[in-house]
Amino acid sequence: QRLLGMTPKRALAPMKPVQMSEIAAPISLKKGDLVTMVLNNGMLSLTSQGRALDSGAVGEVVRVINTSSNRIIEGVITAPQTISVKFSG
Repeated sequence: QRLLGMTPKRALAPMKPVQMSEIAAPISLKKGDLVTMVLNNGMLSLTSQGRALDSGAVGEVVRVINTSSNRIIEGVITAPQTISVKFSG
């Protein structure tokens, strides 16, 4: 049941038990992909475009460079090519 929706990190040997350390969540964001950065703060919702500096799966924290300001921002992958960022004002 825990293997459903997961992907192997490398080739698996046939007829051998699969260890949890040999699988991972599927990558939904690859390094270099264009992403939409979303900031939600109450009634305010802002979006901006960035480029991923890391690869990752949904729920993981990645670094993204804002293509307008060239600032590096961290956010959580919420969907393919979408990250959620926190207000740090």
